[in-house]
Amino acid sequence: MYSLTVVLMLGANMSDSNTPKYTKGSISDISQNLYEELLTTGYSLLFSDIEGVILDEIKDYIAWNGELKSLDDKETDTLLPLDIDGETILTLDEWAIIEPVVLAHCDIMQAKRMEGVQNLGVQPVGMTASEAKQAYREVKLQMQKEAFDCEPYSVEITEKQQPKKHQSFNKFWWW
Repeated sequence: MYSLTVVLMLGANMSDSNTPKYTKGSISDISQNLYEELLTTGYSLLFSDIEGVILDEIKDYIAWNGELKSLDDKETDTLLPLDIDGETILTLDEWAIIEPVVLAHCDIMQAKRMEGVQNLGVQPVGMTASEAKQAYREVKLQMQKEAFDCEPYSVEITEKQQPKKHQSFNKFWWW
């Protein structure tokens, strides 16, 4: 019997249960901090806009990752309703993955507002909406890659599964 062991460790969130989880804070706290930061740099977004963006992006993050560490419940195998609100806690590594997408989403909203006020005679500053959308697509794709998380596993190949002399190894998933 031949044996091939494949160990996959993908995702920035891969950690064992003994690794401490450091929190960034609640979604409301993170939203408030980001609101204050963007307000001082000239953005016209409201607190509710920013909190809504963060909530939307967290839902996409969960779609690719499968969980938030603060909502992790390993004891049940049942489907749970997704209950995310301003009091939900994010860990530092989760925020590190989500933050670039949130900022890019805020850039889109700000760019659209700047293009909208151009009709009122205001000279727009910053990125155009199309530039902001392109940047958003890039960081969203990066978030998909970083959020993907799966447990290590092994694959055993028996003699029956070994390729015959005339078969190519390429028919199997050899890397």
